[in-house]
Amino acid sequence: SIYNSDPAIIAMYGAYVLFYRVITITQRLILLFLAIVGYMIGEMIDCDQGAKITEEAGRNFSFLIVFFVCMACGVRLEEHLEHVAHFEQRRVSLRLQETTNA
Repeated sequence: SIYNSDPAIIAMYGAYVLFYRVITITQRLILLFLAIVGYMIGEMIDCDQGAKITEEAGRNFSFLIVFFVCMACGVRLEEHLEHVAHFEQRRVSLRLQETTNA
């Protein structure tokens, strides 16, 4: 492993992917899932020391899943609130236009 900080690298990559708004949230979550699966496969291939490493990989897997789920919920909420704000802005603009025309 790279300086024993693989989960931190995966977490930073995941944060970058989640906040990269060019693709949909579903596509971002698929990329995160693939990154976690790749990490787990790498840990299983690299597993020389038996149950100790497997237990640590399980804890890292759990951490990454919880971390990404919480971040994805936050990103989804942010995108939803942005959509609501745009809707409200359009509605207020339309009412202002109606008032101006009356």
